[in-house]
Amino acid sequence: MSDMIINEIFEKSIDREINSAVVVSNQNAETVNQEIREYIFTDEILEKLYLLLDTVVNRRLGKTGIWINGYYGSGKSHFIKYAHYCLNSETSEDAFAHFAEAAKKYDTTQAGKQEDITVSNIKLLEKKIQSIEVEDILFNVEDVTSDDQYKQRLTRVFLDMLNKARGYNANDIKLAVLFEKYLDKKGKLDEFKFLVAEELGHEDWTSEAASIASFELESILELGKRLVPEMDTVSLHHRLTDPEAFKIDIEGVLIPELKEYLKDKGPQYRLLFLVDEISQYIGSNKEILLNFQNIIERVSQDLNNQVWIACTAQQTLEEVSESIDGVEDTKDEFGKILGRFDTRISLQSNDASYITQKRILDKNAKGIEVLGKIYRDNTDYIHNQFKVQHELYKGYVDLKSFELAYPFVPYQFKLISHVFEAFQNLGYVIKQVKDNERSLLGITHFTVRQNQKLPVGEFIPFDKFFNQQLEQNLTQRGLRAIGTALQLPYVQQNDFAQRVVKTLFMISNLPDSIKLTFPSNVDNLAILMMDTLDQNKLQLQTKIKEVLDRLVE
Repeated sequence: MSDMIINEIFEKSIDREINSAVVVSNQNAETVNQEIREYIFTDEILEKLYLLLDTVVNRRLGKTGIWINGYYGSGKSHFIKYAHYCLNSETSEDAFAHFAEAAKKYDTTQAGKQEDITVSNIKLLEKKIQSIEVEDILFNVEDVTSDDQYKQRLTRVFLDMLNKARGYNANDIKLAVLFEKYLDKKGKLDEFKFLVAEELGHEDWTSEAASIASFELESILELGKRLVPEMDTVSLHHRLTDPEAFKIDIEGVLIPELKEYLKDKGPQYRLLFLVDEISQYIGSNKEILLNFQNIIERVSQDLNNQVWIACTAQQTLEEVSESIDGVEDTKDEFGKILGRFDTRISLQSNDASYITQKRILDKNAKGIEVLGKIYRDNTDYIHNQFKVQHELYKGYVDLKSFELAYPFVPYQFKLISHVFEAFQNLGYVIKQVKDNERSLLGITHFTVRQNQKLPVGEFIPFDKFFNQQLEQNLTQRGLRAIGTALQLPYVQQNDFAQRVVKTLFMISNLPDSIKLTFPSNVDNLAILMMDTLDQNKLQLQTKIKEVLDRLVE
């Protein structure tokens, strides 16, 4: 046992705020800085990020769709947001510096490794991006749609996001394309926004434009005509108000608008749409998927490989297609969409537990020294005390794994992820948990902060994951499932009994496929509840059995 406490062994302060779930729309300066500085590059991520950037910048032929798939917690959102940081002029230097620094540890001589992942190649890529001008439009597709019951066709979504990037409103396509763009070409758009604030009292035209136009269209058009006398407000009024006067589609509006946007750019210019969570938006809607297919096809065909669309999904493209109702009736159409994405990037093998440990639990020099001594003095205890008879859940295998995971045991990360997944399927946690507290990063950070005063040498047992963060996200169904046991007077008065109940609740709800070889029995409960190296496992099992007997009574 060391004289140090746990919060003294970490490289970064455990009390710092961690953005456990990356939200692509969050551009807060502190968040941006942290998401660049603390991005964990595995060899896989180095390869995939290089592939994404190199494809957009250097490939001149083929389809311009990029499909990025991975399960919850695999880091899809952070991945495309880091690509955005590499492309954005305000963050590019820092993002590429961190990217290149990580590449120094990439061993191109190992079997299966890629020869082009080198510091010099990454720096060349950075220079190319700076020289040709690459812009990106980053958004979560579900965040920018207004009505859950009526899914906007993706044509509208892409137009809205293009309009927003051009400085126009992102809610009324007709108003943006017919009115704002016209004023912009005449050099009067900023002056118009000033007049709207001065004379009509609306300070933020861009975000309020659709609403203002609904009630004050005549006044808006009068302001426009004052600035541009030749404006035909009668014709414009008709086109803005008659649903049949302006059809929003791919061929008639989206592609022409993109062409016009490209016209003033050089031939080397690139525009990249980074679209998060496309598969959730598509769901089982065949029309939306086919609409997306047509967008990718026309963008690839008509825009000289200058406009790219990279999207993230929980499933592979094949899995999304197979989940659509009526897929058998339109096999040819779905065969086409598979060919629209020449570039496929899978983050399925990305190890979320490794990234969590590196980001949250990375140790300082003193911590590594102290843990090294503990490991060498107690190697047999460390390997045998925390040994689970299940091939999915590994304990400590060597000093490196001990230094990385401590004060947790390696199998706890995979196990708590499986618990979250089971709770989600059973309806025990609110839906939003999958995007924030459900994340391994968030629960690990919260748990270690709660236990940071423990002496170095003690361990955080699995029941500590059942904490305030998890409890506050339980649904009524989840609360009822554990509430009966927690409300028993015997349990309320016995801290150890509460620990048993919480551990049992988590592992007894695992899928049957896991419970077959990892049952919720006394042996497994004891292993999960151990918190010291010299703990008497037999005595712990006896105490657990006493609690279980009382619960049965």
